[in-house]
Amino acid sequence: MNGWELIDAIRKKFGDAIKIIVVSGWEVEESVKKEKGIDIVLQKPFSLEVLKKAFSNI
Repeated sequence: MNGWELIDAIRKKFGDAIKIIVVSGWEVEESVKKEKGIDIVLQKPFSLEVLKKAFSNI
């Protein structure tokens, strides 16, 4: 199972009850975020401050 399949399985089982944060070295397009139900994308490299901000927003 890859990450996209994991996201699909989580959404199928839990709906929006679980927040999904994706960490990637690649850019994730807005259309993909919306389609997969991704709440936050952290693009590598990121700082501790960016990580803290992400968690404070969920």
